[in-house]
Amino acid sequence: MRAMPALHLARIERLSRLVGGALEIRDETLIARPCSVEAARRVVAAAASERIPLGEGGLVLDRGALRNVGLVDPRAMWIHAGAGARVRDVEQALQRAGLTLGSQPPAVFEGTVAAWLEGPFAGRRAMDGRLESGVAAVQAVLPDGRPLDTRPAPRSAAGPAVAHLILGGGSRCGFLLGATLKARRLPASEERILLEGETEGLLRLLLRALRGHLPPIEACFLGPRRLALRCGAAREDERAALHVLRRCAGQAGIRHGEAGELPPPGGEAWEVEPARLAAVVEGLGPDEPLHLVRMARESCIAVGRRSGEAIAGPDDLLDRICAALRR
Repeated sequence: MRAMPALHLARIERLSRLVGGALEIRDETLIARPCSVEAARRVVAAAASERIPLGEGGLVLDRGALRNVGLVDPRAMWIHAGAGARVRDVEQALQRAGLTLGSQPPAVFEGTVAAWLEGPFAGRRAMDGRLESGVAAVQAVLPDGRPLDTRPAPRSAAGPAVAHLILGGGSRCGFLLGATLKARRLPASEERILLEGETEGLLRLLLRALRGHLPPIEACFLGPRRLALRCGAAREDERAALHVLRRCAGQAGIRHGEAGELPPPGGEAWEVEPARLAAVVEGLGPDEPLHLVRMARESCIAVGRRSGEAIAGPDDLLDRICAALRR
């Protein structure tokens, strides 16, 4: 541990009091570990007033202690979670109430709420075949210490707002401290369908399913000639969608039956547009798995051996968000 010549001892002591003593100096960087949203906002505001930069060589905000998982609102299908909460713990709390965050790559469930919302996945989810934000409200602190609190609103009533600079922003526009996350009902029952045929026919059938009102929950290519689909099968409209899927498969000469146990998703995750799936699938080995999660008409998340572009980073996401805000 080395001294920080740029920071006077009295300034460090003031920050330490604001954060409740949970302050560490490591390699000329101050690491604050606040135990509450209020303490996090106080220490960021104090750092701004002392002109201490945020990031390496200045102040780093460790939100690991903000790991609370709140109560489920079963009617609104919302749950509040701290930035440091594990997404897997949030999902388990929702599933006990018959709800779920939906299909997401393994990296999301293995990480924290902050990593999911601030990182390249930006807290997005697939709903009725379209991409939307999976966040109803955020608690955050801006770099100058000002608080940012938004109120939960129906997805149809909320367009791009300041909170969207936090989502996918990589902490460049502010620090996420907590969020109200949107959930959906767990399917009462599911069916796994195995389709076998030419790659072109499988892709055509998959793209048609994605454009439908009830697209598959997840998909898994087992090489370029076999495709397993995981679909809801409890409601009448879900069963009707399955009937149409099988009928279209038969008309296209694609064999269909029940899928057995599939390998768990593994490998890197990247975003791919449905129109570009052909190049990815055709490059698979004979039995090589490629999982498709968070499936929507705009894009899917592919999980497997990397053969696509990396998911957009904070700079690219911020450019897209700013463009949306200007419209």
